Amino acid sequence: MKFSIIIPTKNRQTKAIQAIQSCLLSSHEDIEIIVTDVSDKNCLRKEIEGLKDPRIRYFYHTNPLSMKDNWEYGVSKTSGDYISIIGDDDALMPDGLALAAELIKKTKTPVLHCKPALYKWPDYPLINRRNYIRLTLPTTIYSHPNPRVNLYKAYNFEGDINTGPGIYYGLIAKSFLEELKSKRGAYFIDENADFDSGFATLLYAESFISTTYPIFIAGMCRASNSGHMRFRSMTNKSILNVVNDASSSLEDFIWSDLAKINSIDVVIISAMRRFISEINKVIPEKKIKFNKQKAFDKIASNISSGYDNTNFKAEVRILNEIAEKWDISPTAIPNQKYPLHGLQADKGVNHQAITGSKNSPSSLVIDGNVLGVSNILDVIKIVESSTTDWLILLKRLGLVTSEKYLDEEPDKTLTEAAITKINEGLLSEAIDFLENNIIQNPVDFHSLQLLGTIHFNEENYDLCIPLLARSLSFVFNLETFDAYFHSLLKTHQYDFALQVVENYNKNLNAENMCLVDHFLGVIEMTAGNYGAAADIFGTINPAIDQSLYYYCAAYSKFLEGDAIDADKLVKQALDYRSNEVGFLELEAKIEACL
Repeated sequence: MKFSIIIPTKNRQTKAIQAIQSCLLSSHEDIEIIVTDVSDKNCLRKEIEGLKDPRIRYFYHTNPLSMKDNWEYGVSKTSGDYISIIGDDDALMPDGLALAAELIKKTKTPVLHCKPALYKWPDYPLINRRNYIRLTLPTTIYSHPNPRVNLYKAYNFEGDINTGPGIYYGLIAKSFLEELKSKRGAYFIDENADFDSGFATLLYAESFISTTYPIFIAGMCRASNSGHMRFRSMTNKSILNVVNDASSSLEDFIWSDLAKINSIDVVIISAMRRFISEINKVIPEKKIKFNKQKAFDKIASNISSGYDNTNFKAEVRILNEIAEKWDISPTAIPNQKYPLHGLQADKGVNHQAITGSKNSPSSLVIDGNVLGVSNILDVIKIVESSTTDWLILLKRLGLVTSEKYLDEEPDKTLTEAAITKINEGLLSEAIDFLENNIIQNPVDFHSLQLLGTIHFNEENYDLCIPLLARSLSFVFNLETFDAYFHSLLKTHQYDFALQVVENYNKNLNAENMCLVDHFLGVIEMTAGNYGAAADIFGTINPAIDQSLYYYCAAYSKFLEGDAIDADKLVKQALDYRSNEVGFLELEAKIEACL
């Protein structure tokens, strides 16, 4: 499966090159990177040529392009099966496309959208918000079998409105994009291309998948539109820049009634209003009417949030005028506004924990300043270390189909290389080698088993137990079980050993119907319950180890004071295993009493 990542860029060469480098880190190598540059100067070409990677395709435009036209051009140059667009201050996570490939193979979805991690660059306008990192905990994959339900919810203003599951921070099948183009005349129609793509998914796609796993990192820098969202004056400037690039008028981008309200909600609601005609053309049987009251309430409620309140009173006045013009209620207009504190506030108390809320925390906020973060490539390492093992997540969800990952047995030749080192007396090197195998592939049960066995033979039971346990969690192996079982006994975990035998009852019976009883007898014997152990071993037919019955029976007799019968029984045990240390020690104790 081939992926195409498009990076439209303008006058941000330093950040753009890092966005490109993040794509080159992808563990899924079948990827092309389309860079479509509308910068004032062709400075990025030399930087890209220095990377010397044929997967990068660079296009420089001498004439300016609007965001929509730049996106349209980028998609036209792709050859991948699935396509995504990221900003030039964004990044792709190294395992993001590997995860995407797994989900797409399983679900055949035309659209996969993610909740990206968020990073605010060191030049972010709010100083104490710089190097802010936030990620939603990557634990969930959602299936949306009827996207039009989401569409109607958006127009009913249920929950937070956003730009929808589009090509930005998403992956869309090229076949679906071609279908859109055939129906609409272009991949993107509205000048607000991000919105256009997301709402086109809701209108035309039969289904889509979303995940909280951060396939991408959304960067926010001083020059980006996203970096302006919380500042009223900067939001206004950003909107004007988009309008100027598109060579259109402000009225074509912002609903004239709302033109004096500077907020991202106004931008999205204006686009929603334009999109209604397309919806009603495609779904004439269920036409949408624009709900002015709910749109107004959404805008009004959000003017109280932001990094500045320098035009709050003016916005209140303007909103009251709009409410009167639209003949709707103005009650959603807030009475006062408090500027957000920024990163400092995020270091405060977890109020959910104090109030005893049953809701588990759903996101993680990290102060990159403390960790020495200076750019988005640093952030990749932090986010990667903070996210869950997605292979295990997919396994739990039953979404693994690729033979490349969990369904394929790990490469056994790697453990054979470790065995060679052991035979050469390089035990320390073998351990390091196996540990590296496990870091590279967390489900390499061969390496887990061998490393656990090494520690077992070295009597490092605390080290071997978790390794053997994890190996058994993937694949049952009798030798692994035996080492794990006896490690538990060596550390006096008799009750837990009993639970483990119960857990693997079927696996043990499949090997030998007498094994379960045998291990139960060993537990009793190790715990010092020799009479109970002898009773168990005496009923096993055929016996796994006949000597254990005689040994336990001898010990039981000895403890009862019957040294003569104990002596006869221990000698029978020694007939089976003449060099067993425990048997010899018992014989010595008995003879001392005779």
